[in-house]
Amino acid sequence: MRRADKKRVWTRVEISCTTLSAVGTVGLACAAALPAIGAGAALLAFAGWGIVRWQTPRPALNLGGASMFIEAQRRLAWMRPDIPQRS
Repeated sequence: MRRADKKRVWTRVEISCTTLSAVGTVGLACAAALPAIGAGAALLAFAGWGIVRWQTPRPALNLGGASMFIEAQRRLAWMRPDIPQRS
């Protein structure tokens, strides 16, 4: 399951970097002589990335062995009463 956790972290990093890049480009374009052209290009690139990201299906998880139970625990928020939980 560590591989899935790493993918989640990298997904957050990708979203953050892309958002900061678009915001920075729009900010610089607004300070330049032709903000409509620069800001529009950055916003269109960001929108295109978002649409592609939204349309791409997520790969299926390999739920063999213990990973099946770990994923069920995550999705259903299931806790075993005999195991102390971290807070």
